[in-house]
Amino acid sequence: MRTITIKPKALTHNLNQVKKRAPQSKVLAMVKSNAYGHGVAAVLPACSKQMVSVSLL
Repeated sequence: MRTITIKPKALTHNLNQVKKRAPQSKVLAMVKSNAYGHGVAAVLPACSKQMVSVSLL
């Protein structure tokens, strides 16, 4: 079995890069099925700190 680690700092960095390159754009994060087992708790705080719209499916 493989392991994937969600790094909130890396996610925040990536979101900041999107904002920098497209400042007038809005971001909508789609989080499916508990982030595919990686944990919504790891993903949502980073997104909400960046004021990203999040949709849980």
